Amino acid sequence: MNVLFAPGFFGSSPVHVALAIGGISALVCGIVGTFTVLRGQSYAGHALADLSVTGGSASFLAGISPLWGFAGTGVLAAGVMDMIGARQPRGRDLATGIVRGAGLGLAALFLYWAATSTSTTGSAVTILFGSMFTIESGVVPLVAGFGVPALIIVAALYRPLVLSSVSPELAAARGVRVRLAGLACLIAIALAVSLAPSPSARSCPPRCWSARPPSRCG
Repeated sequence: MNVLFAPGFFGSSPVHVALAIGGISALVCGIVGTFTVLRGQSYAGHALADLSVTGGSASFLAGISPLWGFAGTGVLAAGVMDMIGARQPRGRDLATGIVRGAGLGLAALFLYWAATSTSTTGSAVTILFGSMFTIESGVVPLVAGFGVPALIIVAALYRPLVLSSVSPELAAARGVRVRLAGLACLIAIALAVSLAPSPSARSCPPRCWSARPPSRCG
């Protein structure tokens, strides 16, 4: 193991936290991702990951944990996408693109404000990338708290989701509320992508948002 990892690597507390959060994210994203592909909503999942940056940057400006912004904006965007969406894949993609464009525009505005109206340096890098090795242990329960509802949605609606994914017409004929099942799936996807490490602005707690680069947080 010392060939691949430095001695004492797995004895480090930041590594334990990163493994815990990475494991939770992998479990939730793996399960929810199955339905994302099955329902042909890969683009929606990608768009929700991008839109979560909007909430993360707004939370950064408000001085609260960006993870709340990631999850909250993702769920809100999922509701808007479902509200203006259509049953056909082309209509869903059009609705997704509209919401994604608006969200990315707001994210750019919030990041500009963060860079020009605060003394924080590297805020855009923190929001867009961050580092799992600077996450505090107190964030782990919060991450689990967002992951559990996504798994509950999938477990509770497993059969309706499978049937509506394979044949929406048959699901509707059997009494499945296809639109409601689709909205629930989008919410589960939004919660899952908010935990994904790639937009890990949750990596720095508020006490680290000072006038020093995020790589030195902790």
